[in-house]
Amino acid sequence: MRKILPEMVSAGVIRISGFFKKLCLPVIRRSDMDSLEADIAETLSLLEAIFPPSFFDIMVHLMVHLPAQCTTVCVMAIICY
Repeated sequence: MRKILPEMVSAGVIRISGFFKKLCLPVIRRSDMDSLEADIAETLSLLEAIFPPSFFDIMVHLMVHLPAQCTTVCVMAIICY
């Protein structure tokens, strides 16, 4: 993918895939979720400089909220068990 896409685009896609890889780990730390939230905001800002505004619909924006939701669900799962 690095050879096919321009450098800025491939870097953004690689960062997004790393975001989802870390988000889907079996053990999740709250500090990791805080850093993921900051990282995905930075990644989306980089992609906003490349892609037109029509690319950024509500589904792309939801990535910003996933780490907070994951933390909430994990805390609720610990309390329930």
